[in-house]
Amino acid sequence: MRSRAPIFWEMLKILKTEGITIIVSTPYMDEAGLCDRVALMQHGHIMKIARPEQIIREYRQKLYAVKAENTYQLIEDLKQFPETNTAFPFGQSVHFTPKSDSFDVDSLSAFLAERDHRNIDVRPIGPGIEDCFMELMASQPATVGQGS
Repeated sequence: MRSRAPIFWEMLKILKTEGITIIVSTPYMDEAGLCDRVALMQHGHIMKIARPEQIIREYRQKLYAVKAENTYQLIEDLKQFPETNTAFPFGQSVHFTPKSDSFDVDSLSAFLAERDHRNIDVRPIGPGIEDCFMELMASQPATVGQGS
C-alpha cells in the first residue's frame, strides 16, 4: 500500500545509517530515485546499473512536457507529428522527445492547433529516472527477454 511508503523509506534510512545493505525492488521510479544505486531491468535483463543521478546525467535527448486539454488525443496526434521520436504519458502531461536537435517548438504547437487542441503548453524539462528507463527500453532490441 503506497500510503505507508514514507514510513518504509524512513525505516530504510535508519537501517542504512547502521551500515546495513538493503536491496529493494519497486516498480515506482520515484522510489528508485531514493536509492544509492539502481538496476533498471526489463524482462529479467539488467539494462543499466548506476547511481540515480548518473543515470539522469547520461540522458542525452531533448525532453519536453506537452500539455493540452485532451491528453488521449494529444498522445495520438503526437504520434503523427513527423518530428516525434517518443511520446509517453506522464501525469498530466506527455513527455515528448524530438527526432532532431533542430526541432522547433512553434512547429509542434502549430501542428497541434491544426488538430483542434486547446491550451497547448510545450516546455523543455529535465529527465527523471522514468524517462531514462523509457529511453533504455526504446533502445533495446525487440527480442530482449522474449522467449527466454
